[in-house]
Amino acid sequence: MVIAAALAVLVIVAAFDTSWRGLFLAKLMQKNFNETAELRNAAYWVTGDLRRASAVVEAAPGRLELTSADGRTVAYALDGGSLVRTEGASRRTVARGLTAADFSADERDGGVLVAAEFRGERGGSVRTAVWVPGGGGT
Repeated sequence: MVIAAALAVLVIVAAFDTSWRGLFLAKLMQKNFNETAELRNAAYWVTGDLRRASAVVEAAPGRLELTSADGRTVAYALDGGSLVRTEGASRRTVARGLTAADFSADERDGGVLVAAEFRGERGGSVRTAVWVPGGGGT
């Protein structure tokens, strides 16, 4: 009876240990997935606006400002770990959990190549680059 009870305790402890490890891995995977989704969301918004841009006003670490084809000013800024998009009086957080949003612009014949790199708190990163024809002004 004592041996059976001891074996039962060992089986129960092993089952709990396996369950806790499974839950830990599931939470870790969810956090990594969430970070990747936020990084991709940042790249999605910036890429879309750059594709519709007529000019790039400023591209620097933590800040991007451009003029859209309809003449509106669109700005992105890293604010306390969030990427914030401002267009006129409208202000919208497009991504959270970022540690860096680095923008650069390289003027070439006939346009500007804008590169963006977003890094997350868990070490992930996403890069994008968009050619803005005739988009000088940086």
